[in-house]
Amino acid sequence: MAVEWDLADDHLLEMARSIIRDHHEHLLEARIAFLYRSEASKSGGKFILGMAKKVSEEMKTLINFDFLIWISKPHFDNLEIDQQRALVDHELCHCGRNINEEWIIRKHDFEEFRAVIQRHGIWNDDLRWANEAFKGAKQPTLIELSTPGGEVATLTGDQLARMSKGQFTRLESDAIQAVKDELLEEAKALVDENGEISISKIQRELRVGYTRAAQLRDLILSARGEKV
Repeated sequence: MAVEWDLADDHLLEMARSIIRDHHEHLLEARIAFLYRSEASKSGGKFILGMAKKVSEEMKTLINFDFLIWISKPHFDNLEIDQQRALVDHELCHCGRNINEEWIIRKHDFEEFRAVIQRHGIWNDDLRWANEAFKGAKQPTLIELSTPGGEVATLTGDQLARMSKGQFTRLESDAIQAVKDELLEEAKALVDENGEISISKIQRELRVGYTRAAQLRDLILSARGEKV
């Protein structure tokens, strides 16, 4: 069945505004559009229930937003309210700013295979930070903040009609590429600061796995014309 897109309802938009006020002060000036997707996407055999994407300058000629976030409508409707908030919060966590005050898509703080954790336990810094977060998890104290400058909304019907399937696909590709580019720039900054290209340093400072750190090091070496 072909994927269909629909405008976000007030329930989703008000939830997003509340989460931004309570936990994402850096997004108070961001313009964020939400859409419903008719089904989840799949990656590596897992369902993807939502995705945050940075809107490119080219795409802003069609939709004047900084980020676009889609949520799988059938899955969202079947979640408890706390799970819905967690999903929306997760996608908002992907929306960030770099040191140049430019909007970026942020990567996950950690990733690992469940089987590796079962066999080897908390074996790296990523998992140690995650373990501490799990142990310290609690219900937050909610606060009320004003919302200057930014906007949480859905697209208009005309904007949605102008967005072709290919344009949505390009937005997804742009989001993935933005994460890769941001990581590479951060790795280059580490090398410039420390004067050496160390896999362990990249792994530790950027909180990525060994394989990704090695890939980043190889990209930097190749750009310098040095032997990989």
